[in-house]
Amino acid sequence: MTALLEAETDDDRLTRTELVSMVSNLLVGGHDTTTSQIGCSLYALLNEPEQTDHLRARPDLVPSAVAESIRLQPSVPAMPRTVVAPITVAGDVIPAGSMVFLCTAAANREPSAWKHADRFEAARFTEPSTPRLLTFGAGPHYCLGAALARLTIEECTRAMLDLDATPRLVEDPASIPWRTVLGRSPVRLQVSLS
Repeated sequence: MTALLEAETDDDRLTRTELVSMVSNLLVGGHDTTTSQIGCSLYALLNEPEQTDHLRARPDLVPSAVAESIRLQPSVPAMPRTVVAPITVAGDVIPAGSMVFLCTAAANREPSAWKHADRFEAARFTEPSTPRLLTFGAGPHYCLGAALARLTIEECTRAMLDLDATPRLVEDPASIPWRTVLGRSPVRLQVSLS
């Protein structure tokens, strides 16, 4: 059986190559980046046992804590963009057509934008003055699966908080190996339950 899939906008159809690329990007990107972010978010929480204990008492803060974990430990720390017109950055001209990588990981820790930029604060995203999280992009390039990714990570976080005991990392965070496919994540998170 053959399935026919077509996409059209303003009477302009996507080519087969464009369509296959789009579907592949949605399948691979949405799966790997979310599963990688689960590992990154749990890593961020496990490194903050006081914050994890606080979340147990205040489960309403889970969405904010998940946003904070994504800010501090993003699975995708940069996003590629194509320069559409020549631009000058730090005195160097980047010609149109060049690929640049916008480091959202650095932007999400910029001290001039974020108060206590390197500190994990579970309630940070409940404050109206908090800057926008840049990890999922912006404007027409905002991640199509951002809401589903957040919901998935929130449910994984709730599952960890629902354990009868508090999970604690048993190895030095600096010795945990990391892997990168599309997103980056810890290879393992060895914990003890206390």
